[in-house]
Amino acid sequence: TNFELGRRKQRAHVVEGLLKALAQIDDVIDVVRQAKDANQAREALQGSPFDLSEEQAEALLRLTLARLTALEEEKLKTELEELRARISELEALMREDSKVYHLMETELKELKRKYGGQRRAGNIHQ
Repeated sequence: TNFELGRRKQRAHVVEGLLKALAQIDDVIDVVRQAKDANQAREALQGSPFDLSEEQAEALLRLTLARLTALEEEKLKTELEELRARISELEALMREDSKVYHLMETELKELKRKYGGQRRAGNIHQ
């Protein structure tokens, strides 16, 4: 659960940066076009007025132009809402030990159901 929470927070951070950049897309494109190389573009995106983190700037530079459409912006907004909702759920879960134990029990039962069964190899030390 901690692992999932960390992953989702990281993805939410990236999506927030992408949405921030999409709001200023013409300026972003100008900065990228004027940069000598990817490092200079990344540094410019991390500075004012964009103030993106290194991770956000890197994700933005990896995007293709096709992903900069209005439809993709809506998808990113929806994804961010879903991420924030799941992050809230996970944080609430982590605050209550009984819920964590219940989740562990449920996951262990699922593993037993999925992988449990008779031994296939005999015991050599009898």
